[in-house]
Formats: sequence, structure tokens, C-alpha cells
Amino acid sequence: MVRGNRIPSQWQKEKQYDRLTDLCVFCMEYFLRYMIVPGRVEGMNILVDLKGLYLSQMPVAALEKFYKTVSHHYCGRTFRFYVVNMPFALRILLNVAKGIISERQAMKLIVLSNPQELLKDYASHQLESDLGGTHPPVNQFFPFPLLQGPFSAQHRDGPSSDRVPNVHRVLTLRGARGRLWDDKLSIEDNTKLDYSEEAKEILNRCGLPVPDHCPGADADGSDAHDAADGHLEQAPAPEPMHDKTNGEEGAPAEATKRVEVVRPKKFWCCACVRTAAD
Repeated sequence: MVRGNRIPSQWQKEKQYDRLTDLCVFCMEYFLRYMIVPGRVEGMNILVDLKGLYLSQMPVAALEKFYKTVSHHYCGRTFRFYVVNMPFALRILLNVAKGIISERQAMKLIVLSNPQELLKDYASHQLESDLGGTHPPVNQFFPFPLLQGPFSAQHRDGPSSDRVPNVHRVLTLRGARGRLWDDKLSIEDNTKLDYSEEAKEILNRCGLPVPDHCPGADADGSDAHDAADGHLEQAPAPEPMHDKTNGEEGAPAEATKRVEVVRPKKFWCCACVRTAAD
């Protein structure tokens, strides 16, 4: 959600649009790490609220910067752009804007005359009260005030207290990043997720099946004996887990290898990385 009237006026006066870009990138990267499942849940909606803004106060340049960052660097991630509380004067400019953006982008842009219409696509407890929902006004913004599900559209019964917390820990860092499709592999191997050591317990608490390749899925005496003899494939190293700082990551296992970085001299070139094995 982007609240236009919360963008500091000083940023606009001094044209500090890079600060808005930094916020955008942080939120997007947080979403990609903790709120998706590769191949299953990879997109999101962006809600832009222009309430309380006059045409002269409209942070057009700031919102344009935000839009370009999302559309250019996170292609395919946004399902819809919702715009609510748009001043009447800007609706005239909207038709001009639709002539500039692509047809596909225009299809994603939805301008609502009444915020209550959001309840058709959202659970009411996920929206703040001024947008027609039941969530109290947000005053603390980080850690993000995320409520548990259900997340189904038009859900009206509020969050469920029996929802399992920290489900994002099911996936390792590599698992959350996903992988490119390889035609040489089977569909099963291409869609296989990398699970952490905590995954089995969390999936059981959620009442979900534990995949065969999940660490500890078939942990019994015979499997343990085979693993000791080296007959089982070693599971991916789990992502380090800690609660000191929300969103802080440990270095992946690959980072422990000794590497030599060969940097090209020209400006528009990529850096090559050579491992010790090379």
C-alpha cells in the first residue's frame, strides 16, 4: 500500500525521489523473501491511496518513480494496481496516462470511485477502516503489521487465531529465490522446492503433507543408517534462523568458498567470478 499523503513534503521540495525508490525496493525484496512460494505464489497487488491530496500537492514525480521501479525491475510481479480516492482533476490526466503505458499495463490499472469496492478482492481484516475494512489505522509500520489469514476475497470473519506463525521458515533462502526452468529435468524436479530443517514440523502443524525430499520426511532407523553410510543424497543446507533482526539473513553456504573476482576494466561489463576449483 502506498499512501500519497505520507510522502514527506521535504522529499518533494528537494527532489529526493531516490529515498522513495529505496523504500520501494526494500518492500519488494521483503515480499520476495518472506511472502512468496516459487511457482505457486509470486505476484501481488499494489494499492495507491491519494486521499487528502489536491492537484497541486500531488507527488506526481515521486509516484512516477515508484511506478517505473516496480514495472521495470520487478516485471510480472504485480497483478493489479488499485487507485482509490483519486482527485477529480486527475481523472482527466488518467486517460492521457493510459495512452502512454502498454495495453497490458492499462489492464492492470483499476481506479475505484469508492474504497468499499476493495472488499470484493480483499479480506476485510486486511484493509484499514478508512478503506472499508476492519483493520485499525496503522501507526507502526515496521515490523510490518501483517495479520494472519484467511486471505480469501470477501472474507468477513476476521483473522483466525489458530493459524501457524513463521511459515516462511519452511523454505531456505535458495528455496525462496526459486530456479530457472531446465528442459533437461522432469516437471517434478523443476518444481521441487528447497525445504529447511524446520519444514517438516511446520508443515505437520499446518496439516499439510510433507514432501519426500523434505529433510526428515522419512526419518527412521533404516534411513538414518543409510544416511550414515552415505547412500542418501545430502539435503540442501538450511538457512540460518535467528530472531535478532527482522529480515536479517545469514550468508549462504556457497559464500564460504574462496573466490577470485576478475573485474573488467571497461565500464559496461560484468564481473567474472572464478572459484578455487577452476
